[in-house]
Amino acid sequence: MNLDKSKSLYTSLNEIGAYDNEADKSFVPHKKIASDVVATQQKFEALKTADVAARNAKNTEETAAFRGKVGQIKANKHNEFSNYYVQYVPEEDTFLSIDKFITDEEYRREQAYKQYVAATYEQDN
Repeated sequence: MNLDKSKSLYTSLNEIGAYDNEADKSFVPHKKIASDVVATQQKFEALKTADVAARNAKNTEETAAFRGKVGQIKANKHNEFSNYYVQYVPEEDTFLSIDKFITDEEYRREQAYKQYVAATYEQDN
């Protein structure tokens, strides 16, 4: 089998003038224009893809930072009031304590006793 390039069909078609036809007169110049359009579009798509990826990375980073901040606030509130009897209610930003049920009179008596102890302690020094 002879594989000499000069004897191949592709080379010989060009030699015999098979590409010299009316379609080539409009195809060849428009092929260059089409190639430029495709190159411009690919450049535009590459820029837009990079822009979207950069914005997505930035948004992802900001979201992770915000989630971390919210989680830290929740953890701080939980650690600050982490006993069984005090519960933080984030929707109302309040704390519910159920460790002691006393009447107003008992509360006043307890506060008076605390004041008495503080005053007595200061006099003893």
